[in-house]
Order: sequence, then structure tokens, then C-alpha cells
Amino acid sequence: MKMLINGEWRDSVAGKVFAVENPATGEVIEEAPLGGEEDVRLAVEAAGEAFADWSAKSQRDRAKVLFFAAVEVRRRNTDLAALLTTEQGKPIREAVDEINGFANILEYYHALSAGDRG
Repeated sequence: MKMLINGEWRDSVAGKVFAVENPATGEVIEEAPLGGEEDVRLAVEAAGEAFADWSAKSQRDRAKVLFFAAVEVRRRNTDLAALLTTEQGKPIREAVDEINGFANILEYYHALSAGDRG
């Protein structure tokens, strides 16, 4: 597992990791980077740059990004729900509902960005 900072999948600057366990079984399913102060600094800088780029996009282009993100989340909802269940131990039905709820939020903000206020 890696962190995504500025479009790049990377380890933590310090190289530290932590175990991600399935709470239902206690099995270690992955190791994740343990981000530190330098990782946060890099992420905040990247977010500032991304905000400038996002802000420069037209309202219509931002709406398209949100729309296609919602489509992709719905397309992959079963896989994402299985991953969520493994990581959190919640029932699969709740995980599917959570993933679909996230897609609903993306669709809501797509509609706002597209000018659909109804």
C-alpha cells in the first residue's frame, strides 16, 4: 500500500509502516505507510497546487469530473465494499450502502456544479 501525494503513489518519507488488520480475524492484510510531518507538508503543498488547478476549471468541467467519479464508484461498488469490509469489519451490506452513499454525494455535488438546483 502507498500514499497518494501529488499524483504519485509513494512510501512515507521516513519509510515507516503500520499493519492494517482485518478486525474480524486479526489477520494482517496489508502494511500502510505511516505518514509523518514531512509527508503532511508535501500533501498540503500538493493540495494547494491542486486547488489552484481545480479553481481554474470551468464549472462545467468540475461537474464532469464529479459525474465520472460517481459513475466509477458505482461501477466498482462491490469491490470497494469488499475492501471496506475487510479493513473495517463491518457487514458487507453496510459497506455497500456506504459506498453507494459516497456515490450519491458525488452526484449531488455534480448536480450543484452543473447548475441543477432542484
